[in-house]
Amino acid sequence: MRSRRRRQRVPYGYKLTDTGKEVECPDAQAVISRIVLDHWTGYSFGMIASCLTDEGVKAPGGGDKWHGSGVERKNQEERAKLAAKEPALAVK
Repeated sequence: MRSRRRRQRVPYGYKLTDTGKEVECPDAQAVISRIVLDHWTGYSFGMIASCLTDEGVKAPGGGDKWHGSGVERKNQEERAKLAAKEPALAVK
């Protein structure tokens, strides 16, 4: 009989350990940091997506192509995490 247990979806930038705990994946965390920095320095989300795709960086889910909307989402998620840790960094 097949297990009905649902597979846990892990956010981009994290991986599951053998015990089921989410831990940061250094390579993906570097990509997320780059997205935030590139946007902060003036690059559009579309331009960042194009660069990541051209450089062969795997997109979330293992795809080959990044999209501006996905880059924007990663940027927003990371900024929200930073703001939760340090409220002074929150953009008003």
